[in-house]
Amino acid sequence: MIPCFLCANPYELDYVLKHCKTRSVSSAGYAKIYDLEYEGKPCVAVLSGVGKVLASSAATAAILLHPEVDVLINLGVGGSLDPEKAPLLSVVLGERYCQHDMDITGLGCPKGYLDGLDQIYVDSPKELLSDLGKVCDELGESYTLATIASGDQFLSEEEKKAPIVSAFGALLIDMETAAFAEICHVHHKPFASVRVISDAVDHKNEYPAYKDVAAEKACRIGLAYLVK
Repeated sequence: MIPCFLCANPYELDYVLKHCKTRSVSSAGYAKIYDLEYEGKPCVAVLSGVGKVLASSAATAAILLHPEVDVLINLGVGGSLDPEKAPLLSVVLGERYCQHDMDITGLGCPKGYLDGLDQIYVDSPKELLSDLGKVCDELGESYTLATIASGDQFLSEEEKKAPIVSAFGALLIDMETAAFAEICHVHHKPFASVRVISDAVDHKNEYPAYKDVAAEKACRIGLAYLVK
C-alpha cells in the first residue's frame, strides 16, 4: 500500500514532513509533491494550496504522476457546523462530500448537483473508513463519520452556515475536500478525509489559535494508518 496524503496548507503538512524522510521533491503547477518514507514505508504527500481549483489540480497531478499510489487521504482541519456533535479538536472522518457553493439550480438541478457525475455527494469506501476508524481507536481518538461540505469561502457567520446544514446535512466545512474527492472519484481512486475541528464557535479567533494542534492530530492519524 502506498498512500498519498493531500494537504492544502503548509501547516497541515508540516508534521508529516518533520517525521518522514524526504526522498525527492517535485512541482506540478502550483502543487508541491513529496516522495517520502516513514518507518520504512513509502508514501507521497502533496501540498495543494487553498481552494477547490488548486485542490483539483494537485489531486490530478498526484494521480497521474504517481500511478503507484493506491489510496489518497486528505489530512487537515475544518470548521464545525455543530459544536455539540463536532466540538473543538474532535476528529471527523469524511463519509461523503459535497460542494455547498456548486449551484446550477437555474437549470433545474438541485443545489450542489455535479453535472456529468449526475450526483450531489461523493462517498468514501466503507472499508477505507473502517481502517481509519480502527487507527483512531488504537490512538485513543474518538471520531465521527459525517458529511463534509466544501466551498471557496471561509465561513464564520452562523447565518451562512445554517443553510449548508439544512441543504446537505453536513457537519464540517472546509475549502478543498469535496474537490479532492471528486477528482479521485473520476479517476477511480479510493479517497477519504481526516479533518480535525480547528474552529467550532468563535471561528475567527479559534482558527489561528488551534489550527496547528488540530493539523498535527490529523497527521498523526495519517501516519499511523500508513504503518498499521
